[in-house]
Amino acid sequence: MTKPMRRRSKENKINVKLFIGLVPAIIATVILINLLLSIQRNTDQTYISDVAEILNQASVLTKDYDSALTKWKNNEIRDDEIIDLTYKNIFDMNQLVSRLNSTNPPERFKQAHQYTLDSLNYQIESNRNMLQYIMTKDEQYKESSDELFQKAFEYESKALTEFNRLDPSYNIINVGN
Repeated sequence: MTKPMRRRSKENKINVKLFIGLVPAIIATVILINLLLSIQRNTDQTYISDVAEILNQASVLTKDYDSALTKWKNNEIRDDEIIDLTYKNIFDMNQLVSRLNSTNPPERFKQAHQYTLDSLNYQIESNRNMLQYIMTKDEQYKESSDELFQKAFEYESKALTEFNRLDPSYNIINVGN
């Protein structure tokens, strides 16, 4: 009868040793997974922060330019002044596109990233058409500018919706406030 007890005792010792050996491996695996998730979260947060900053700067540029256009329409500034402001706005918006292109979006944000790029590019094209309108007074350029600006708004909305869908905890929707 003592032999079966020793066998169980040996089996128990083996199981305990196996358990003691596996516990650190399991703990290390959990720590590694948490570390990787934390790194991914930090990467996501850095990217979101960069995009939010770019979109907020674009919003400021748009508001300032719209204010200048209103002054121009009210004859408070001359054609040459609004032309200079339009060129500057186009240049500044292109700088934002370059900054956005230099970011490396995490895979899950690639669609929202593309919508954001499309929005900024439509806005630049809208401003180029507005420039042509200012210089020529050809209403077709004004209409085209308005249509392109509407597309810019639509793509910005798509981008913000996509960012929010992916993770509602990201606070990227400061644009336009």
